[in-house]
Amino acid sequence: MSEMEYNKGTLIEWEFVDILAEYPEADVDDLGWTTDEKFVRIGDRFFEVKFENKRDELDYINNLTDEGLGVYKFETYHYNGGAHWTELVERNLKELSNGN
Repeated sequence: MSEMEYNKGTLIEWEFVDILAEYPEADVDDLGWTTDEKFVRIGDRFFEVKFENKRDELDYINNLTDEGLGVYKFETYHYNGGAHWTELVERNLKELSNGN
């Protein structure tokens, strides 16, 4: 069932080959599922996720901060029937890359 959800945490960029060293059965197309949600694929990039809040409740939020060296702080709150939290973060990553 879809509902509003709040997510907040840190993304740490990884290379897929390094993820495979830790999770040999990791599937690039279903990375969250095959790594017990420790890693996610966002666009064509791979990240370790460290959640402060996961699937909690709040108001609409969509923030991303570049901490440097491949580390990003994120915070989302959205209707999960319309998008996955990684889709919101992907849009923000693209905007950061384009200098917006």
